[in-house]
Amino acid sequence: MAFKTSVLPKVFFNPFTSSIDIIEKPKRNKVKATVALAASFAAILCASVFGVLTYNNAVYTTVIIDAQPAVSICLNHSDKVVKVVPNNKDGEKLLEKVDELGITLDESVEIIISSMLDLDYLNSEDNSVLLSVQSENADKSNDKLEVAHDIAKEVFTKKKFDFSLLSQTIDEKNDY
Repeated sequence: MAFKTSVLPKVFFNPFTSSIDIIEKPKRNKVKATVALAASFAAILCASVFGVLTYNNAVYTTVIIDAQPAVSICLNHSDKVVKVVPNNKDGEKLLEKVDELGITLDESVEIIISSMLDLDYLNSEDNSVLLSVQSENADKSNDKLEVAHDIAKEVFTKKKFDFSLLSQTIDEKNDY
């Protein structure tokens, strides 16, 4: 046999009036409380997801490959490629021809440089490539520039292409 527990009213004795006051507790609306709690959790979850997505898609470093088709590889805080942006008409044409871009800087540089060679954007007359890196962190700029330079050099050597490879870091305060 189950016993129901009931909420007893509070009884107060008022010594000034010699009366007994009975105050009943107001009944709580459990549905409203549950809905309010669920709405609070949903708001916290949405804010967390939005914060993570924004943090992962923010651009911290940009690597620019300029050789007539010019493209910018945008990296997030963990050095993953967020997007690749064409900087001119030839860059747009190049990115239309490239099926996939790597999720790392290494893969993206290799794919873009190889595509430039395969699509004859780079040839014996036009053989110069300028690599530029822009980041808030100077050490990170130098590291990414070295990585991009080494990968580009490796692709050119593998394809036995006579090339001129120039490199620079761009100060965050200046436009490029």
